[in-house]
Amino acid sequence: MELRLHHVLEAHPGGATLYLTGALSVADAIRAMRACDVLPAGVRALRLEMRGVELFDAVAVAAVVASLREWRRRRGGVTRVDVPRGRTFVSLGEGPVGLCARRVRQFSVLAHTPPAALFAD
Repeated sequence: MELRLHHVLEAHPGGATLYLTGALSVADAIRAMRACDVLPAGVRALRLEMRGVELFDAVAVAAVVASLREWRRRRGGVTRVDVPRGRTFVSLGEGPVGLCARRVRQFSVLAHTPPAALFAD
């Protein structure tokens, strides 16, 4: 069974939530974040719900962070990320086991960093 990323975008006049579930790759992260670019101009708050992400690529997480910063800058808005806590993740990345383990630790740090510190310019 292939695990793929699924995303759903819910919006109302002032804000939106992007729900991600499955496996997060760089291409999927970019595709999902592009969906947020077409939100109406009045949407200035974006919440990213990542608690359903089971597999990830550390570079994809970095792409999401960069995309959120850019989205917030362009809109003059705010962003919030809800990440899974207390779960074990498997990296989609290739390479030595140490590199994969480091990526898991990096996501763990991301998961326990306050959103304000993550997305500060």
